[in-house]
Amino acid sequence: MLVQPSATFHRVSLLWASLLAAPALAAPVAPASPPQRAIDRQEALLHPLTEEGGGAPSAEGAGKTVVLTEFAPDDAWYAPVRALGEAGFDDVVSVAPWDVDAAFEALAQRAPEHVVLVLAPTRLDVNFHFDFLERATRLDSDPFVDFTFGHVTGATPEAAARFAQSAAADPKLARDVVEFGPKVARTPLSKRRRHAWAKGFKARMWFHPEESAGLASALAEIKPDGLLSSWGNGGPDGIAFGLTGADLAATDDLDLSSAILFATHPHAAVPIHWYDARLGGAKRAALEPGESFLLGLLERTPAAFFGGLEPNRGETNRHQLERVLSSGSLGDAAKTVYDDVVLATGTPALRLPRYEDGKKSPYGSAFDRILGGSASRVLFGVPSWTPYPDGAPYPFEAEVQVADDAVEFVWYQGKKLERHGAVFDVLHSGGGWTHRVRLREEVPLDVARDVKGIESVLVTRDGSELVTLPPTGAVELWCGRAYLHVTAVFPEDVSFRPLWGAASYSARARFTR
Repeated sequence: MLVQPSATFHRVSLLWASLLAAPALAAPVAPASPPQRAIDRQEALLHPLTEEGGGAPSAEGAGKTVVLTEFAPDDAWYAPVRALGEAGFDDVVSVAPWDVDAAFEALAQRAPEHVVLVLAPTRLDVNFHFDFLERATRLDSDPFVDFTFGHVTGATPEAAARFAQSAAADPKLARDVVEFGPKVARTPLSKRRRHAWAKGFKARMWFHPEESAGLASALAEIKPDGLLSSWGNGGPDGIAFGLTGADLAATDDLDLSSAILFATHPHAAVPIHWYDARLGGAKRAALEPGESFLLGLLERTPAAFFGGLEPNRGETNRHQLERVLSSGSLGDAAKTVYDDVVLATGTPALRLPRYEDGKKSPYGSAFDRILGGSASRVLFGVPSWTPYPDGAPYPFEAEVQVADDAVEFVWYQGKKLERHGAVFDVLHSGGGWTHRVRLREEVPLDVARDVKGIESVLVTRDGSELVTLPPTGAVELWCGRAYLHVTAVFPEDVSFRPLWGAASYSARARFTR
């Protein structure tokens, strides 16, 4: 049973949970060097392509989805696997009893592009996820995850099966974005207005009163159909002064089957088990199913859900939402934040924390806490689904120019970037935020194998050169294709917002061969 903190504790302590008291990053196996922010480095960093084979996912695995489960066909919990099979997801790997090594041996043989994990709610916690995420980067030699993945679970086998049916239904979503959360003074639901940058989409805001009851029913009156994004602090039982798991579980009139919810409050994706580190220690705690925000939400059968198993930042939530708006699959939206974490650590192998009950919190710095919070964000749903295949353009799309001695990305943007959450970077800035240019572009495979380093990244604002920190880059194999990643981060200074307020921007990243 989760002990409910007082309202004052929620208002003050949880307000700062993601910055001051969240647990932190410590590797079970120490990396050769600790994670290092671009702000601490003196030189650019590139992870070249060392994979000699086809990599993972393989070219043959492109478009394939594997359902991975810990249940045997005679188990009641196999019901969601059957529901996914009826929807066409019938390539199943059953590992019963659960053995993570055997599971990854099977995934390595198949090398699929997407994986749906069907697990009991007692299986998934932050330790499980961080172990799974690390292993998911090791099917080939590049540092990125080697398949996209989403989860299916529920409070009961029947609830999990209903969510599986909803997640696999491929509904046609409205081009509607609703952001909502608590506010002292009630503000009526705003009228639909044109989205700030996503052409063809409408946006609405809903400020509901703090500590009001029946919010799930009130949300039902909005008739959510499209994308929902909630703000606020809180815990695994729900949003402080806002929507709770108990309210969701008890409300039968809220249908989310045509909606995807993105949540920012701490531990929003916790089914049952979590680690309470608000006082600096790591105490393993458990929720009753009727209290869990996640399990209550899945009872309402959303099309998908994004949230964190740790305290996380709203910026990473917005990065994922904008990927979905920009024609991205759900798996791609989840992966984009994992890619950011890989680039932010600057290490060739991803290392994430493990908690020990009753031991000291493993976090050592705000940088580590933000990395862990971002890495903890998980998708519940089918990762191959693209809700808006003809969505709005993403702000950072580059032209690739290949020469004998170099590869260059040339990007130009004539629109106001302050409308995009994609420009924000919190992974390099010690818990605050700064600006960044983030590019991922395909290059010919033979060219990618020749890339040796990053020579320079030049960013201009209205024609004037801007100062950036040493960039981070890496080469990735994905479905038989090669991609170059590069992130250029601006100096850590909240008063310095170089990607706001200008008429035009450009960037040129030069990779040496």
